[in-house]
Amino acid sequence: MMFLPTHLACALSCMLALVACRREPPQTGAPSHEETAPSGQTGVGWRVDLPGEVVRAGVVHTTPGGREEALMPVLPGAVRHAAQACPVDDGTQGGVSRVVFALDATTDGRFVASGPLSTNPFERCLVEHLVHNGRPPAAAAAHVTVQLQLNR
Repeated sequence: MMFLPTHLACALSCMLALVACRREPPQTGAPSHEETAPSGQTGVGWRVDLPGEVVRAGVVHTTPGGREEALMPVLPGAVRHAAQACPVDDGTQGGVSRVVFALDATTDGRFVASGPLSTNPFERCLVEHLVHNGRPPAAAAAHVTVQLQLNR
């Protein structure tokens, strides 16, 4: 019976073709993969592959855990808009290449600053902009730690 070996060969060829295909890079603002947040716990990361953008990549971690994905439709875009709204005169984002800050996402869809604000003017502006303009979904209510890698 030639029927079975032909189908088996075809199935194997399809499987090899799927394995050989390379995955496309993440889209701007799309979750990339799990990253290690500043606290050493796992978070969800995203990359920004646009020239001229201030923020190159970000990682978000929530406490309680597991709410990072609920923030992904909102947070990368909100961070991008905040970074565009927070220019620094010398163009170096206050001399930093990495920014880490914490917010609380509330059940009524707001971000609230958590802890003392940074003395870095760029980081302070990012947090203030997210507090005034960010709209997290109610399902994402948690303590949120954000780490951003900046282009310098």
